[in-house]
Amino acid sequence: LLVEYYDSKGWGKYDFWPKVFQGFVDNFSANLFHEKRGMFFTEMQADPGKYITRRPKLTRWLQDCPKRGVRVFLVTNSHADFANFLMEFSFGQHWRDLFEIIIYYANKGAGFYSPETPFIEIDPSNCHESKKELSEPLRLRGATSARGPSIRHSSSSSSSSS
Repeated sequence: LLVEYYDSKGWGKYDFWPKVFQGFVDNFSANLFHEKRGMFFTEMQADPGKYITRRPKLTRWLQDCPKRGVRVFLVTNSHADFANFLMEFSFGQHWRDLFEIIIYYANKGAGFYSPETPFIEIDPSNCHESKKELSEPLRLRGATSARGPSIRHSSSSSSSSS
């Protein structure tokens, strides 16, 4: 639409891309969710039911997976606070119990993991202050505890937007 608009005005030069990109940054930077700024995140936080569908059948299916011998994990590129918000609204307060391990800030598509970017354990009550690097290999439920850890991939943790 912007190209058509510029063409209709005879402007020729398409100089709008920096402004379009800045608009995405101004509305979708991950830190805006925590800070409750920007249009996208504030609208979703104010009325999550307008944007998120609760999934009780999927919740029951996920709860039944371990009974069938299926191990379930969650890997997301989302920041922990945004993912927690979405998952709690969708699956309820105890949504973490549905997964053996949860990986936030996964950096999927860009390498996901390397020894130079270790995993960091997340404190679900204060995900912005989590700094504890995991010194041992990741362990799934049954190997160490009743519920696997929530972790983040540290290469994305220092960035305020993604």
